[in-house]
Amino acid sequence: AVFYDISDVEQPRLLERIVFGGESHPSSVNVTPDGEHLLVTAKHGGGTAFMAVYELPGRTPVRSFTLPGEPDSTAISPDGRFALTALENEESPDVPGLLVKTDLQGPPSEWEQEPIAIPADPDMLRPGDPEPEFVDISADGIAAVTLQENNAVAMVDMERGRITDIWSAGTVDQLADLLNDGTIAFAQPLIGPREPDEVM
Repeated sequence: AVFYDISDVEQPRLLERIVFGGESHPSSVNVTPDGEHLLVTAKHGGGTAFMAVYELPGRTPVRSFTLPGEPDSTAISPDGRFALTALENEESPDVPGLLVKTDLQGPPSEWEQEPIAIPADPDMLRPGDPEPEFVDISADGIAAVTLQENNAVAMVDMERGRITDIWSAGTVDQLADLLNDGTIAFAQPLIGPREPDEVM
């Protein structure tokens, strides 16, 4: 992780580099709405994935959570009460992806996590492997999670930590350039799933 001072956006200043060690690869970085804490999720090749918590502005590590899978993205609710992490488990196809809710109320020493399983749903293309990808949380505490490879979106009630709905992203029916002939021409019909990567 690399920290920059961007108080002058035209001349960002490097403050610090933090090396997690091993083969860790940060997958998301989030600052709590009050600006007091930084959450960094990281994948660890051949090891344990984790969420590291830093106190700001001093960049002091204060807590680390072990994650039960490979994190892809994390979002923090606008009121700062909860975080939701999507564990895609893309590199572990035999382990279904899931979500992890983090209760951010109180000091980090009191934060708690709970897993949220994603149930199989007929609107998913591969119900046995949900592969959650991207998370966003609305002001009313409802999270939307893309299940890209499943061409679906899951809705999560953050207060209850429960999935309330899963729906298909539908299909596209349009002209596209499907020929590798060196010419750009949107002339071939394309019908297929949308497979959303991100949601806002």
